[in-house]
Amino acid sequence: MPYRRVTSGRLLSLAAPKMASIMEGPLSKWTNVMKGWQYRWFVLDYNAGLLSYYTSKDKMMRGSRRGCVRLRGAVIGIDDEDDSTFTITVDQKTFHFQVS
Repeated sequence: MPYRRVTSGRLLSLAAPKMASIMEGPLSKWTNVMKGWQYRWFVLDYNAGLLSYYTSKDKMMRGSRRGCVRLRGAVIGIDDEDDSTFTITVDQKTFHFQVS
């Protein structure tokens, strides 16, 4: 897929004045294990530079984190044909996400 590349620093610095330090909500995350999109509950901690994810909002409330993506130094890619699909590449690993 063709993506527009935007560095996270540029993206976050443009959004910072309007962003709360913590935002949360649902996204789908591509998983190679299940070979498909999986619903996840995400929490963006702008101050820590982390995007944490959980299998559900309930699991988030219980503190049972499934994983996290470090955003400092990350490259954000937005699909040119579908603005609801994007990637985050950091530490030579690419994560695929889709807005529900």
